[in-house]
Amino acid sequence: MVLDRDPRRGRTERPSRARAVVALLSILLLAGCAESSASLLDARGPAAARINTLWWIMFGVGAAVYLAVMGYLLAALFQRRPAGFDETEQ
Repeated sequence: MVLDRDPRRGRTERPSRARAVVALLSILLLAGCAESSASLLDARGPAAARINTLWWIMFGVGAAVYLAVMGYLLAALFQRRPAGFDETEQ
């Protein structure tokens, strides 16, 4: 990162955010021009295939846990209170 010296203020300034955004976007766009692009879904080689299998197992477990938690949360939110329940009595 190049710091510009501003003689009027006597301190260094960082490059503007717009410059950083333009640089990041141009790097991302140029990365798409590569001849052989890497793909998460296209595992090549035995080690990559094992990592890919592990990824899908972890994704499935994570999705199942997420769905279970959301199901319990929705069940708790929409659960009816028993007849004669009074919140003021404890």
